[in-house]
Amino acid sequence: MNPQYQYDIFVIGGGSGGLTVVDEAQKLGKRVGLADYIKPSPHGTQWGTGGTCPNVGCIPKKLMHMTALIGEIRHELTATGWQGINPHSNHDWNTLVNEVQRQVKGINKANDDWLVTTNGITYYNKLGKLKDDHTIELIDKDGQFEFVTAEYILQILFFQFYYLLIIIIIIIIQILPNLPPIRYINQRIWILLSFQQYLDSKYIASNT
Repeated sequence: MNPQYQYDIFVIGGGSGGLTVVDEAQKLGKRVGLADYIKPSPHGTQWGTGGTCPNVGCIPKKLMHMTALIGEIRHELTATGWQGINPHSNHDWNTLVNEVQRQVKGINKANDDWLVTTNGITYYNKLGKLKDDHTIELIDKDGQFEFVTAEYILQILFFQFYYLLIIIIIIIIQILPNLPPIRYINQRIWILLSFQQYLDSKYIASNT
């Protein structure tokens, strides 16, 4: 620990990668800080920690997909002997929206409680920007700013490049003969990427 800095490691980005890094770092006794902030969209959309997946990706998508499947399966339930099922009942969109938002907010709160209450990690709901090798500028929603210092700074970037790379690889593989089907290859690419991200986060935390 270097007393010259406020933190041993400071992470910008509170998605799955950032949360994994701060978790591993605090287990090693490091002084850890985390900044995560989403600029509201023109419609005012914003979210908390967790990244894209639980906020606007996997969780909302799967809840909506599950709802659609339930709607379809009502017809099968009646045909296979289930009683009291109305295959022509209406769906209330607002109820679904409220449930999606409830689930997402629950995940955000669980993440925040885990960060601050359980592990004592300093969490800033502010936009983090690198000023130099050891200084981060933190800007809140009102434009007020402060500076913090850390011996090591990690900025988590969105994996758009990796998504594009995966798509290109899959397309190339599919035009080549005598190779496994796309589903088989896709699963293994994602497994390798996920495992690599996990190893990277453990390596970063253990070497800072």
